[in-house]
Amino acid sequence: MEAMLGKLLKIIVAIAILVAIPKIIIKVFFTESKSEIAKHMTDLAAKENQGVPKKIDEATTLTKVEFDKDLGVFRTHYTVAPDIYIDQKKEDFIRETTLVRVCGGAVKEILKKNVTIEYLYAFNAGGIVKTVPIVIKPDACK
Repeated sequence: MEAMLGKLLKIIVAIAILVAIPKIIIKVFFTESKSEIAKHMTDLAAKENQGVPKKIDEATTLTKVEFDKDLGVFRTHYTVAPDIYIDQKKEDFIRETTLVRVCGGAVKEILKKNVTIEYLYAFNAGGIVKTVPIVIKPDACK
């Protein structure tokens, strides 16, 4: 009985090692460090800021892109044309559409780096500037 338990324990340990080793190798050899990710994201933000403001469509203008390395947030700022009003229904639609586009496109690679993506849409609501934040967490596309 003791010999059987010993063999069972060895098998369990072997399985645990077989499962853990590939994960460790991937983490050590194929994962960017936090500082490498921060540099990459900061460089990407600087590249995206070239030539701002940029007209995205008839209603939307890109005004600034930044990376908050302390919070791990890649933030994109937009202004919306003054004649466009974004009510709650439009906010929900924008959030859903943005999530589908991010998860279905190349931008999701940013999420894989454990970076949150924030889109901030500023628009004029009756003389008051309101900002609609669209926040996409790293696990949003799973």
